[in-house]
Amino acid sequence: MQLERHSAFNERMLYYWANLYSSQMKSSDSYGQLKKVIQIIISDFEMLPTRDIHSTFQLMEPMSGMIFSSHLEIHVIQLPKEHEKQLHDMSNLEKWLLFFKGDQEMKEEIAMESSAFKEAFEEIRKLSMDPDTVQLAINREIALRDHIQRLEDAENRGDKNARIEMVLKMYAKSSPLPFIAEISGFSVEEIKAIIEPQEK
Repeated sequence: MQLERHSAFNERMLYYWANLYSSQMKSSDSYGQLKKVIQIIISDFEMLPTRDIHSTFQLMEPMSGMIFSSHLEIHVIQLPKEHEKQLHDMSNLEKWLLFFKGDQEMKEEIAMESSAFKEAFEEIRKLSMDPDTVQLAINREIALRDHIQRLEDAENRGDKNARIEMVLKMYAKSSPLPFIAEISGFSVEEIKAIIEPQEK
């Protein structure tokens, strides 16, 4: 399927990916030192002609489906896409996206799902009481979206090192340990063992 509607936007995103990929190398480096670059695009408009909230793109041969290189991976999350699903049928990613873009009533309903959602709801509610910190809440929501997507990608790849890296980044942003455990799949004890060496 050729993506014509937002081709200029798509090409710009591909350019950003290529620039980030090539920027890894120094003049003395070999090509073998290049690492996989995952680009995450969170779109507030319908970027793709699909009904899916989350789409993944890789570089592959179209007839056989053979991957040319695993180093290119682009994820597109389209916030306007709606799924006619019951809450209990949604994936964890779909629930978080609905939580972020939903109204107060929807946030309250999703907050009943787990302690992680409840904690996020309470924090947003407290911050929204102070007009001077509304922007802070928005920035935090965006950061959480990125963390959630990266963690889901890491889990799909079975990449424990990537999950550990996400744990450290979330901890650096002062995310509570129960929340990190809920998202990462690690226990609170495992998370403490991960972050303990960083505090010495």
